[in-house]
Amino acid sequence: MGNCLPTSNIPDRFRTLEEVQIALRQNGLESSNLILAIDYTKSNLYTGERTFSNRSLHDCSLSNPYMEVIQIIGETLEPFDDDNIIPTFGFGDCYTTDKSVFPFFPDRNPDGQVTSELATIQAIQEASHYPISIVCIGVGDGPWDEMKKFDDKIKNRLFDNMMQAVGVATDEMGQPIIILREQSSQRVTGIEALKNNIYAAMALGSSVRTSYGPRGMDKALVSQDGDVTVSNDGRTILEQIDVSNEVARLIVELSIAHDDEVGDGTTGVAIFACALLEQALHLLDKGVHPIRIAEGYELSAQECCKCLDDIAEVIDFSKDNTAPLLIPAKSCISSKIINRQSEQMAKIAVDAVCSVCEWERRDVHFDHIKIESRPGGRLEDTELVHGLIIDKGISHMQMKKKIENAKIAILTCPFECPKPKTKYELQIDTKEKFERLEEEEKAYYRNMVGLCKKSGANLIICQWGFDDEANYLLMKNDLPAIRWVGGPDIELIAMATGAKIVPRFEDLSPEKLGSAGIVRELRLGSGGSGEGEMTCIEGCPQTRAVTIFIRGGNKMIIEETKRSIHDAVCVVRNLIRDNRIVYGGGASEIACSLHIAAVADTVSSSEQYAMRAFADALEAIPIALAENSGIDAMAEVGRIKAEQGKKKNPRLGIDCLETGKNDMKDLGVFETLLGKKQQIQLATQVVRMVLKIDDLIKEGGEQ
Repeated sequence: MGNCLPTSNIPDRFRTLEEVQIALRQNGLESSNLILAIDYTKSNLYTGERTFSNRSLHDCSLSNPYMEVIQIIGETLEPFDDDNIIPTFGFGDCYTTDKSVFPFFPDRNPDGQVTSELATIQAIQEASHYPISIVCIGVGDGPWDEMKKFDDKIKNRLFDNMMQAVGVATDEMGQPIIILREQSSQRVTGIEALKNNIYAAMALGSSVRTSYGPRGMDKALVSQDGDVTVSNDGRTILEQIDVSNEVARLIVELSIAHDDEVGDGTTGVAIFACALLEQALHLLDKGVHPIRIAEGYELSAQECCKCLDDIAEVIDFSKDNTAPLLIPAKSCISSKIINRQSEQMAKIAVDAVCSVCEWERRDVHFDHIKIESRPGGRLEDTELVHGLIIDKGISHMQMKKKIENAKIAILTCPFECPKPKTKYELQIDTKEKFERLEEEEKAYYRNMVGLCKKSGANLIICQWGFDDEANYLLMKNDLPAIRWVGGPDIELIAMATGAKIVPRFEDLSPEKLGSAGIVRELRLGSGGSGEGEMTCIEGCPQTRAVTIFIRGGNKMIIEETKRSIHDAVCVVRNLIRDNRIVYGGGASEIACSLHIAAVADTVSSSEQYAMRAFADALEAIPIALAENSGIDAMAEVGRIKAEQGKKKNPRLGIDCLETGKNDMKDLGVFETLLGKKQQIQLATQVVRMVLKIDDLIKEGGEQ
């Protein structure tokens, strides 16, 4: 990790110990060279009069403030060291002297004062070049100002590495924590503020880097309610991360915007944007002005889009020949949990899009594709229904479960007796009165059912519930019915079948009925309580709407399948709009990198440095693919670059599946040109925005 960025900047990249651990693992470091120094600020003369609840710092018990602080720090930092013993400088304690260390064991009670101040200061500054800098904890009431001479003097820290412990408490989980005195802080602006923003964005981008590609890892995301989501979808991961930095939130919004516009590539766009910011950081350290970097990036993005246009190929397909669309759809699904069913899911995605496509206009009615799901069954049971599926079953178990040539009446009035709008009391004090009331209710229900039967309907769909008597009469009159259908579904059914929504039984007529080829009930699982029933409406004359009905072992798999199919559907839609493709596996990024590097040699202004940085940032995509596939990334990307330049073949990319081939055309790894260009342009726009931010001002806050 120390070789990735200037080591003096590492403390500003992370906000929690967990972020540090993740970064260490990503760089192949399971433990770190962690050095901790604890000083007790003239503890022989000062006690805890103003801190630690007036306790003596020299209590002979093992729970004195010294030992409490040491134990808490040791337990907190234990995961960073393989042998669980953190080397800690005692600053002249009587047991180990200045140049030795002591472990976090309760049988050692270090004491003594700093005897070699200059040597200690030099040691602290040298230790700051290691992956994790020294942290100094002062315990007690001593003269804290005298300790600041041991600060490592790195000016761009967001926090001081000299902390004064003034007490011990427990958090809401009962875990002990150290109370630190608030240190003086100052507002950071200009280049330092820009660098801090870049560090925050880069830390966020690193969280999705390992999820990229066909062999990317999944993330288990736990919500505050304890719900678990397993996904490698970039948008899903970034949306569920609690982001406090406003600039890092721009990366989240970038991924969301790309998903809304293109669908696929949400992880790649975040990785590329963070790579651009990392390259910008190196240029800032060299003194290049942010405006020059932003302008160079914009010029590079334009050249990149030109290069993509040059290397793009046309994929031929038609209404009668949609087989070529299966290849990019399968390529999109290959990195998902459902990749073992990529053939089936790709066909479902292609058939769904083609069913709602206007081929003459090359337009897709995306809102006519509905996705429904029900846990249970196998992933292989997922199917495409040419019609609508509603999450309700037939209201009576003895009603017909399959209606052909359905004439559908849609009602928004309940099958029950009317209720008066004013308060009143009705006394039933005799058997005759009760029987009369019951007969009046039955007559009312018979009238309702009679009006439905008279209209010619053979299926009733109602937004509200049925009384048991009404349900029984509908069954006796051979009128299947569905109740408690939600408002949005009512509107969809009306649009699909051509039915008019009827608010009163008296308004029901044959002209207001809709039609469908077949309506059938789907019984899933045992269906004993009605929860395993759904209704499928097919053959609707007024629409070509389709429903993708997803089955799976649990809700978690179903939700990830929904996201995967959504991405595949978006890829197919984009191809119908623009049938040009570029090759995946990092091939197009490497080709663009070579092109931009060549163009940069012809630019005489300082923008050439930004263009070379842009070219290097493009390589972050193939590098991430190689790393996640267990391939030597630098060697493989270097080899592919050399081979592309030598053979002038922009189809060569990373062989993530280790097939022995690097030609992405042979492997069938495609990406839409529309999506790739959108990825480059959106990432560049966001990075240019970040580069122009030199201050962060919160409304109503202190300036």
